[in-house]
Amino acid sequence: MPEVLLSNSASEENKFFRSLDAIYGTSNTEGISATIVAYGLQKRYGFNATLEIPNIVLHDEFAPTISRLFYNNNEQVSRAIYDEYSSEDTLEQSKNMLDLFTDYVFLAATVGALNSHSLAGSVPSGNTFQYLFTGEGIIEGPFVLPVYFKGAWHGAELSFLFGLNGPGNVLNKTADGNALRKKMISYWTNFAKHG
Repeated sequence: MPEVLLSNSASEENKFFRSLDAIYGTSNTEGISATIVAYGLQKRYGFNATLEIPNIVLHDEFAPTISRLFYNNNEQVSRAIYDEYSSEDTLEQSKNMLDLFTDYVFLAATVGALNSHSLAGSVPSGNTFQYLFTGEGIIEGPFVLPVYFKGAWHGAELSFLFGLNGPGNVLNKTADGNALRKKMISYWTNFAKHG
């Protein structure tokens, strides 16, 4: 597993990994996948995941599951997660659920990879870059976004980079979307050429 190979900073695999230039990126609303989980919980808790993800789902499902999977079922961690991501406002609560998934599923892993790659003072050292993609695309196809969704979801930048079009892709054909696409292509081309 990569984390085992990379946990030893003196290993040849780790040295090779850190000798390469690397770019890591996340989107500001990677956690749209929380709605997939929420859709499966609608009947049990009596809500419509397209309209909301209520506090009870955070309290009874999401926070305890994260605590169980990553923190040895620590109830204090579960409570801290609940306190951080709960809100009395339904719209804000639903957005917080997306933020929770963004933070725990995507952002934490990205920061871990960034830290592994850029071990301060260690040799060899390739360049390490990070980006946060916030471009909002236009979704085409049978997908319906929740009313509380705003931002760019997991992989949203790929449509801007490669011009993908079709169901589920987010190519924004507006002037702003085209300008963003050109900038993204320029940034990635520059990274490929110069690291």
